[in-house]
Amino acid sequence: MEKLKPCPFCGRPAEVKATHKLYLHGWVGCPVCKVYMQWTNEPTGAMDKWNRRAGPTQPYDLLHEEGGVDA
Repeated sequence: MEKLKPCPFCGRPAEVKATHKLYLHGWVGCPVCKVYMQWTNEPTGAMDKWNRRAGPTQPYDLLHEEGGVDA
């Protein structure tokens, strides 16, 4: 099974939870932040989406971009 990246908000380890009622379903996510991706039948798709992250971005500097502050 693929290793999950930590939570993007708090940095704690992510978890995969499954329940067996009428069909197999569950969630992938952070139980601390309550951020989840639900899945049915197999968790691999939700795990792939959880691990997909945008790269680091530069913060937007409104004052500099709008010409309010000379750099």
